[in-house]
Amino acid sequence: MTYAQITPIRADDLVFDDGSNEITVTIAVRDDARDEEIGRIAVRVRRPPVTLVHGYNTKGAWGEPMLNQLGQTRPRSSDASDNFVKVITYGQEVVENIETIDNLSVGRPLRTFF
Repeated sequence: MTYAQITPIRADDLVFDDGSNEITVTIAVRDDARDEEIGRIAVRVRRPPVTLVHGYNTKGAWGEPMLNQLGQTRPRSSDASDNFVKVITYGQEVVENIETIDNLSVGRPLRTFF
């Protein structure tokens, strides 16, 4: 039995070529007894996805400059299966004149989606 372990890479240690947001690594497996390669696979290494959660009593807009900045180091596209910068919005109704009691907002309840 044989196994391989790839030690973790800190996201901040990844350095990409200009215009790229991933590194392709090829992993090859060799049978030393027969002196031959028995398998090969290419793996893409990327920084982890980012989810921006913003919602209660705001419009939930992060703005294109922020999204573009994150998209420079992570895949960002209209293809949801390959988009590593996601925005989740909830409670999008802006409530005017909210009263607070010890920093606890008192107003309309959040909408629930479950």
